[in-house]
Amino acid sequence: MADSGNTVSETKEVNNGRCTTSTIKIVLPDLVMTAVYGPTSAAPGTSVSLDSTVRNQGVGGVGSFPVGFYLSTDTAITTADTWIGARSISSLAAGASSSATTSVTIPTTIAAGTYYIGVIADYNNTRAESNETNNAMKGNTIKIVLPDLVMTA
Repeated sequence: MADSGNTVSETKEVNNGRCTTSTIKIVLPDLVMTAVYGPTSAAPGTSVSLDSTVRNQGVGGVGSFPVGFYLSTDTAITTADTWIGARSISSLAAGASSSATTSVTIPTTIAAGTYYIGVIADYNNTRAESNETNNAMKGNTIKIVLPDLVMTA
């Protein structure tokens, strides 16, 4: 619309607008994790390497976003699980994938036991996607073992 505030004096004020039936197509990315795996055991406070792959199965590209890694006591990976690290992806075209090995640290306060390694693409929801419900993936289990200290003297 021209002169929407009616600030310019005109001889004809009723011809300032125009409508069209054009369609605007919004293209969005859709980030999904396709792989995550790591070691089968670790001790609290140690660093481990996790391999992961994220794919943009949407029709639009996406700018930078993080991928978060978690330890979970169940198969449902969420941001409420124990966060152990992240990696950043600068951009991802439609149909493209990004694979990387990421070093994360097992928290010193975690209890011994068996956990699922989990990963969530765009875990902080900074990017709009066509499907926001398919960003998480469960990987293999990892057994967190405490040191076995033995007195020798």
